[in-house]
Amino acid sequence: MTRRRASALMTGLIAVAASAPFSPAVALEQVQIGQVYILHTVATGGCSELDWHFVVDPHRSMAGFVVCDWLRHTATLSGTLNADDSFQLSVTEVGGNRKAAVTGRFTSRFVTMSIDGADTFCDRQTFKIVAPRGSGLGGGGG
Repeated sequence: MTRRRASALMTGLIAVAASAPFSPAVALEQVQIGQVYILHTVATGGCSELDWHFVVDPHRSMAGFVVCDWLRHTATLSGTLNADDSFQLSVTEVGGNRKAAVTGRFTSRFVTMSIDGADTFCDRQTFKIVAPRGSGLGGGGG
């Protein structure tokens, strides 16, 4: 490839990359594959503060854990991130028999999570967390 053609190709690629955020046809991914997410939900109702740690793999499977009461209670989580950045998680208490379902959605501004079936004060609680940014993602809110 000649230097002129290589230069033209690079210029074209830069122009496409630079215009992508302004194009309405381009959907920017809200969730980074392989990124570790750490989210914090504040105590609400009778539900304690919860710290969520998970990763999304290339197949959009989610896996991790959630802790509450200063590590007195731990649960594993697994689920799926859908193409529209909504998700469903199954949460299972470690060393116990309680289970819960968590549904939610990532947007460019927030992560919304709803807990159901936990047989705890966290049942029917919905959390709206400011969306994490950058690497080592973490967020807080409630």
